[in-house]
Parts: sequence; C-alpha cells; structure tokens
Amino acid sequence: MSVQAIYASKTIGLTDLRTSSKAIKNIDEPIAILSRDTVQAYLISPKLMERVADYFDDLKLGREVDKLITNEWHTAREISINDI
Repeated sequence: MSVQAIYASKTIGLTDLRTSSKAIKNIDEPIAILSRDTVQAYLISPKLMERVADYFDDLKLGREVDKLITNEWHTAREISINDI
C-alpha cells in the first residue's frame, strides 16, 4: 500500500460530499475529496481558482517575453550618433 500526499488541511469523503452541500459553502481553503482514503479531487473557492488562473496566465506571458528578449532583433548593436 502506497502513501499519498494530501495538499489540503481539510478532507471530505465523496459520499459525504454527495449528501451534504455544507462542504461547498464558504470555502476558505482547499478541501481534498477522498474516495476509499484516496484523493480523487480538490475543491477550491472561485476566488482561489481565479488566482491560480492569473498565475498561469502570468507564467505563460513571462515565457513569451523571454522568447522575445532572446530573439536576434533584440540584440544590442552599435550605431552612429548621426543615425539617430
């Protein structure tokens, strides 16, 4: 039997989640959803999901900026003051 990490301080069984809507009201931190003592999913608030989505958008944008910076046309080159 292997040990599985749980990345939440709160857990709820899948059966309990089906029978009670209390778990999805006023979510203040991630909740691990368990089935037979195995994490099946995580439940997070819309506010936290928005922060996660923004983080990944920023990460993607950062990668695009890095590509632009490393392109050849962004390299420094010497010019004459008369060319300005």
